[in-house]
Amino acid sequence: MTSGLTNLHHRYMRRTGTTRDRYILAIDGGGIRGIIPVMILQEIERILSGMGYSGGAASLFDLFAGTSTGGLISLALASPAERLNLDLPEAAVPEKYSLKITPSRIAPTQIRDMYALRFIANKQLEGSIEPEPEPEPVETASPLDVPEAPQLSFLQRLKEALRPHEETQNLKQPLDLNKLLEIYASRGAEIFPRSAFRQLQSLSQVFSEKYSERSLEQLLQQIFTDLPMHDALKPVLVVTYDCLSGSPYIISSFGNDRYLMRDAARATSAAPTYFSPLTISPLNREHEAHCLIDGGVAANNPSLIAYLEARKLYPEARHYHILSLGTASKRFSLTTDQAVRGGVIGWMDPARGAPLYKVMRSSQSALTDHTLNGLSEVSYHRIEGTLQHRQIRLDDASEEHIRLLKQTGREIIAEHAEELHAFCRDYLSNQ
Repeated sequence: MTSGLTNLHHRYMRRTGTTRDRYILAIDGGGIRGIIPVMILQEIERILSGMGYSGGAASLFDLFAGTSTGGLISLALASPAERLNLDLPEAAVPEKYSLKITPSRIAPTQIRDMYALRFIANKQLEGSIEPEPEPEPVETASPLDVPEAPQLSFLQRLKEALRPHEETQNLKQPLDLNKLLEIYASRGAEIFPRSAFRQLQSLSQVFSEKYSERSLEQLLQQIFTDLPMHDALKPVLVVTYDCLSGSPYIISSFGNDRYLMRDAARATSAAPTYFSPLTISPLNREHEAHCLIDGGVAANNPSLIAYLEARKLYPEARHYHILSLGTASKRFSLTTDQAVRGGVIGWMDPARGAPLYKVMRSSQSALTDHTLNGLSEVSYHRIEGTLQHRQIRLDDASEEHIRLLKQTGREIIAEHAEELHAFCRDYLSNQ
């Protein structure tokens, strides 16, 4: 996206050494499994500290990119740490689960596609079922009631663009990754509440979203408050998919920046069948509507998109180093018998993790790996592991699975220790 405003975002680039190597962090989607990339980033900070480097892990990178839970982490890494609220109390988890929609209430003429159907149904049903107890009100506005972000004058923007690069290129206060990790551990069950009737919950997912987005939106509002995308200290992007235009939609701090960070996080987290889509317009552009869902349907591993955007931001770079962090998502495969007996229900069954979605996600990630490994100007470092003999759903935030995820994170770090050390040494040698 090219515009006068976009060009001003060249403040992210160093005034000298524009031909230096550029470093990119790309983080996969995976719901509660976002614990794993946070732990890997903690290990990077430990390695750097041992090498005498005092900056946080975020200071290594020239661009952050994320999908779904990876988008949340990327937004936090690129934000002014002092403007984030990571000191959140542990919230109570709802004890019961209620269905959200009755599909028979939707007129056939209202159906545009499966996502519009679900969105319309939820809106029509409001008030037709007994509402759940309202949570404690928050002072700031709802993410769906977008406030008008303060706009900088031309002189202010020009002054911003001419600031010494040290003020923008280096993050002033490193993000506290321990606090970010604690949010996953203590608030995950609030976003993904467990039901005593797991089979009924899975059945309801056939007709409606599995979870209410209310808790997710409140959490994002508490963390990011009213922080706009264009206030990011370094370039950051999240991947979403626009159901209205039928194409991927990138929200970034250097292109489509007319959004609040909490809305960008909500949009990239709207996993189909788990949360409802987010219908929203950019700030001050109320006639430009987008119906956004989790970018994982297009690029669960956002590394290739991140590389393409880095080429636009830093066209004179000598080399692009991409650190791609996975979330222990098992590459999907079927035995011959399973494939033959799959059928429509078998491929789409939520109780089996929607196999069709899994195989599409796996193939996308494999294609990304194949493409980036074939580019001479790219060094592609993929840090990924699997859960041994188990598969944790992206919405399983039980204490047992949190412990298992942390154990898996430690195993992945041990397995890739040499590659992580080499990445850090390479960065320091190029500074």
